[in-house]
Amino acid sequence: MEDDEITEYFVGDIVGESEVIVPPGRNCFYGIVMYIEKNSYFFNNDSNYSQDLIAVKWFKTDNVEKLPATVIKLIQSVKLKSD
Repeated sequence: MEDDEITEYFVGDIVGESEVIVPPGRNCFYGIVMYIEKNSYFFNNDSNYSQDLIAVKWFKTDNVEKLPATVIKLIQSVKLKSD
């Protein structure tokens, strides 16, 4: 997938943390998408660009964390490519 390609996430997708948010000395967390807030994240107050805010329940910690879509990566989608 190219960097400028936008991934569409769905509830139930399996995702992982992007390398940019994994702290040094820790492996990537994996989790399941619990819900999605469409176009709810803005990088700053002056930005017109929005992205989805994705709530992920991490398998390792059992915590739910809301993150902008660009800092997670899709591992397995619940949707088939033909859906």
